Amino acid sequence: MDRIYRRMREEITRKIFAFVGNDVVIRPKLKISYLNKVSIGSRSSIGDRSMIVASGGLLIGDDVMMGPEVMIFTQNHEIPPLGKKIIDGEIVTKKVVIEDDVWIGARVIILPGAVIGKGTVIAAGTVVPGKVYPDNVVLGGNPAKIIKYRNSLNN
Repeated sequence: MDRIYRRMREEITRKIFAFVGNDVVIRPKLKISYLNKVSIGSRSSIGDRSMIVASGGLLIGDDVMMGPEVMIFTQNHEIPPLGKKIIDGEIVTKKVVIEDDVWIGARVIILPGAVIGKGTVIAAGTVVPGKVYPDNVVLGGNPAKIIKYRNSLNN
């Protein structure tokens, strides 16, 4: 029975997302906006109770694992100069890119403009600012910092 529900969810996502690969898993209670700007690669998953605001676009590569309650934002408010009310600041949108083979831990927050390199692991609770991160690193903290580089199988 679970296989039938999974297949139904996959068919529905193909109709409402920009792109959906094969064997995608969308866990329950996901909150997502701008579905037509989200692409999800094959064998990728989005965890329980995650929240995605994708007005700037979101590209999720192949083989990406997301834990529960991950938040991804592709828009934010600028901080205006003194003399201008904060509420009158501009809204800035920037695409988020998550390359292939990435593991995103529980309650990670990814901010507009972040580009997460292939083979990256992001520790639970990390806040990832909008910048480019290299391949094959372990990120952690607030703001995210490289904790270490992943070792090759030969080391």
